[in-house]
Amino acid sequence: MNWSFVFKLIIIIWSIAKMTLALFPFMYLAVSIKQGKLKYGYDFFEIDYRWALMISLGIAMALVVWTAMEFANLEFKDLRQFMKSRQKHYYTFTEREGHPGTSEALNQFANGRRRWKFKETSDKSWRLVRINPFFIRDQVSIKEVPGGLEIESAPLGFAWLVDAGRNYRHVVAIGDHLKEVGR
Repeated sequence: MNWSFVFKLIIIIWSIAKMTLALFPFMYLAVSIKQGKLKYGYDFFEIDYRWALMISLGIAMALVVWTAMEFANLEFKDLRQFMKSRQKHYYTFTEREGHPGTSEALNQFANGRRRWKFKETSDKSWRLVRINPFFIRDQVSIKEVPGGLEIESAPLGFAWLVDAGRNYRHVVAIGDHLKEVGR
């Protein structure tokens, strides 16, 4: 039996359940307002929760399947990071003479691309913020650890609902840039 398939299927089902629970209160309120039951003074228990559950399940399935398909297109090595909106990876590097330091390399990365902002937080840690369409923001934190860099990308706010491998691509792009410039 292919255990990676079973693992991915379990993660997808779990993600559908989580997203359905997250969307249910909003869909419940929308169905209640649409049907006018709150306006005319119906009780809490008389509101049709089944429609709200079906709508939130349908939206959750569409978003999770889209995210799973995007993750399937990525070259994924670590199954523990599958379908996670918070990605954390470690990169090893060697100091080379004449190559830019990490701060300069990250500043180059941010300046060479649209929608990236660079902030140096201290000597051994940096932060990049990406402003995606629809005002979704992702924060990438880079810390220097013994022997390399720890790169962590996470969404800010409710952007975890629709990740679609976005934060994994951020980590890979920054790691590739750092390798390219010799860091």
